[in-house]
Amino acid sequence: MALARMKCRRHNVHVLQNAPKDKLLVFNVKEGWEPHCTFLGVEVLSKPFPSRNVKGETAKDFMDKDPTLQLVKRELAVVFLFLLLLCGVSFNFARESSFSSWYQTLVSLPLRLWK
Repeated sequence: MALARMKCRRHNVHVLQNAPKDKLLVFNVKEGWEPHCTFLGVEVLSKPFPSRNVKGETAKDFMDKDPTLQLVKRELAVVFLFLLLLCGVSFNFARESSFSSWYQTLVSLPLRLWK
């Protein structure tokens, strides 16, 4: 991730240094329509600048509605619960019996759960 971020920053510096100044707009969405419209040579719009992704709402909406991510969430929940159950069962058997019976129970547990 750090390498990708570094490459992106390097690219941005390259563009800032090499692009013709009259053809480049460094734009911050917090500035609204004015710099954008002025750069394009059009009248500044009177309607409010769109701000749909305030506080990461778009990403949250995507994560809540995407069927693939929903499936991944459910599968992770099942795996977590199974591991939690397995840890509890194995701890109980390790505490109450010898290692060999604990190991045999642990190995046969998935077969018993499957039936």
